[in-house]
Order: sequence, then structure tokens, then C-alpha cells
Amino acid sequence: MGTKVKKALVMAGSRGIRLGMGTKSHIIYKGKILLEYVLDSIFLAGIEDVLVFLPNKDDEEKIPRKSLKRLDYLKKKYKEITWVQYPTELGLGFRGAVNLVIDHFGTEPFYLLCGHSPQSYMFLKKMEKVYTKDSIVVSGYKYRYESCVSIARVNGNKIIGFENISGEKPKEFTSEGDNYITQMPYVIDRNFYEETIKKDKYKNKIEFYPKVYLESNNNCLLVENPITISEVDYEKDFQKLLHSIDTLIDCNYKL
Repeated sequence: MGTKVKKALVMAGSRGIRLGMGTKSHIIYKGKILLEYVLDSIFLAGIEDVLVFLPNKDDEEKIPRKSLKRLDYLKKKYKEITWVQYPTELGLGFRGAVNLVIDHFGTEPFYLLCGHSPQSYMFLKKMEKVYTKDSIVVSGYKYRYESCVSIARVNGNKIIGFENISGEKPKEFTSEGDNYITQMPYVIDRNFYEETIKKDKYKNKIEFYPKVYLESNNNCLLVENPITISEVDYEKDFQKLLHSIDTLIDCNYKL
């Protein structure tokens, strides 16, 4: 059976303000920028059409020269990738990005991925297997550090409940039983875009969508992610991310 999800949008333009190390996707680790590990996994998963959002011109000026040289190398290596500099006027956020490129993907489903958080290619294939037409698939973690988290209650792989929990400062949120903390990546399709993102139901925060989405009796699925940390905002989390990258490499991105 061929690949069902062949397209991916990679968000690699974040400023990394809270982490304090600059644009996260362009941080160099073991000779590669983090975005490079993401791309390695993507192509191992059989994804053929990749669009990467890079920092806007103002933010690009703050990226170290060594990182930019590595990015130039990637552009030459991956000529099949569509590289887009994120327009300054859009501001940051997934909604603006998807609005800008939805026609590129047409009616086919696509992955929405973080440019600084490589995933196991086997995990991406697992998400693809779960995906059905007009559904949305999200990844889930047992725990995460953050000042605001989205916790889903699931039955099998179907999300049956959802809530957001905020904290004044970073802390460890734990979940029990069938509760998972949702995070990227996602598999979405044009129907989800038309019914949610385009209508701005979730105010530029895609990760907070499921409550309304479920009330409309839509099919929302969750797959447990073997990579513990995705959204990196703090030094302690960043060290865990680097450890997960080491694990991915040791396992040839399989896990």
C-alpha cells in the first residue's frame, strides 16, 4: 500500500524568545541545524511534497552565520523542497501559515510539523495509518513542561474530551490513564481548514481546537508520540529534546 499522506508543512520560523537561544530550528547540534533532523525523518517517511516556512527577513538577520551556511547547504541538497520566507505582516502563528499555503496542498491531507522537533518516521507512518478522510490526527504525550497545556481524554485513539490547563510558571503536568497532553505534529486536510482555521474558531491556536471540533461530531484521533518533548521553551526541555534526537539517530529515526 502506498503512502497516504505525501505532503508536509514545516514551521521553522519561530523566534525562540522564551528559550533565549534564537530561532530554534536553526540551532546547531552535532554539525546539523535542528531543521535538518526533521527533514531527514520526513523523507524517510516517504513524504514527497515539503514546504518549509523560514524566518522573516528581520528575524533572519539574528541567525548566526554558521547556521545560515548550513541552511544554504540544505537548500542545495533538497531542491525538491519549497522554501518560503515567512511574511513579516502575517506575524507568527500556524493559522497565518496554513492560510498562505492551503492552495499548495489542495484537497490532500498534510502533516503540520515543528521545524525544531524531529519525529520518528515510524511515528509519522503511524499517524498516517490512523488518518481517515475529513478527520484530524494529533500526537499526544504523557507529560510536558509548559505554562499552558492541552489535555485530551481518549478512548482508544479517539479523543472524547478536552481541556486547557494554565500555570503561572513552567511546571510538570502529568496525565493519568487515558489522558494525554496533545502537541504537534498533526495530520489535517482541507475540510479542517475550511471549517476551523479559515473561520478563526480557535484564535490562531490550532492546538486548542478539539473542544469545538468534537462538539460538531467530527472525527478527532490521537496517536501517542514516542518523542517526549516537542514545543521547546525552556532550557531543561531543550536538553530533553537533544537527548531525544540522540535516541532517534541511534535508532535510525525508527523507534
